[in-house]
Amino acid sequence: MSEQFAQGATLQRYNQDLSRYIENIRVGRDDLHEEIIKDEEEKHQIESEIASLTERLGSLSDALLKKYEAREEFDRTISETEQAFMKILESSQTLLHVLKKEDSQLSKKKFNVSTRKISNNLKEYQQSPEKKPSNTTRKFKAQPVHDQSADYSYDNTIDN
Repeated sequence: MSEQFAQGATLQRYNQDLSRYIENIRVGRDDLHEEIIKDEEEKHQIESEIASLTERLGSLSDALLKKYEAREEFDRTISETEQAFMKILESSQTLLHVLKKEDSQLSKKKFNVSTRKISNNLKEYQQSPEKKPSNTTRKFKAQPVHDQSADYSYDNTIDN
């Protein structure tokens, strides 16, 4: 009986050890199962973020293409406008040069005409110092020399 008792005690010890190891394995499996659940949740979350980011990336790519095209159109318009503006500036310079030349020639003609009027009045005054020129009342008449926008030069000759 003591042999049976010893065998029974050994069997009971094996049972306890087996139960303890099985319990440790179950705890390990449960821990692993919890990690698997957390990892699967994180995986689903990352996949969802990837899908969202992929969609966002597609939207941004489309928007960028449209913006690139719009910027090219802006660049083209700016370039064309600058070229047209330069042509206007060149034309304005040419026009200004022509007008200066015309103004100079017209001023010379005006001066020549005005000089004769003043010369006649001076001759009349010099001939009879007591006598004033026949035109005792002098009126000034302002007449535009050229007409461009609101920029006027006036011919302020004495009206006889």
